[in-house]
Amino acid sequence: MSKQKKSASPSRVSADLPAPHMVRFKGVPIELGDKTFIFPPLNLGALEQLQERLQNFSADTSPESISVVIDAALASLVRNYPEITRAEIVEIIDLGNMLEIFQAVMDISGLRRKALENLDKENQPAPEVAADADPSTGENSTPI
Repeated sequence: MSKQKKSASPSRVSADLPAPHMVRFKGVPIELGDKTFIFPPLNLGALEQLQERLQNFSADTSPESISVVIDAALASLVRNYPEITRAEIVEIIDLGNMLEIFQAVMDISGLRRKALENLDKENQPAPEVAADADPSTGENSTPI
C-alpha cells in the first residue's frame, strides 16, 4: 500500500486551531480571514530572543521589519496555538494588519486587552442606585 502525503495548503491556515474559549493565555483578539486569533503578550523567553530586533523595529516594509513582525507573531500565537507554523503566520499577516498584530503582540502591560475587556463591561447595564443615595458614596443619605 502506498501512503498518500497530506499537502499543506494555504486554505488550512487555522483549520486545526482551538476555538478562542480554549486558549491558555489572555490576549488581544484579532480577526484574520474567517478566524479570530488571541494574541497574548510575548513571554520573557521570546522577548529575550527578539529584544534587539524589537528595539530596532522601524514599522516600515523593510525585510527586517517584516521578519520581526512574523517572528513576534509566531512567538505570541504559539502560546495559544502550539501547532501553528511560521508558514501559516506568513499567510495570515499582510500589510493591512501588520502593525495591528505587532501592537497586539507588544501589549506588554496588557493595557489594550484590559481596555477591550472594560469596553465589554461598559456595554452591560449599570447597577441602579437608590434615588436618595449619596452620589459620592452610594450610601443612603441620613438627615442631620
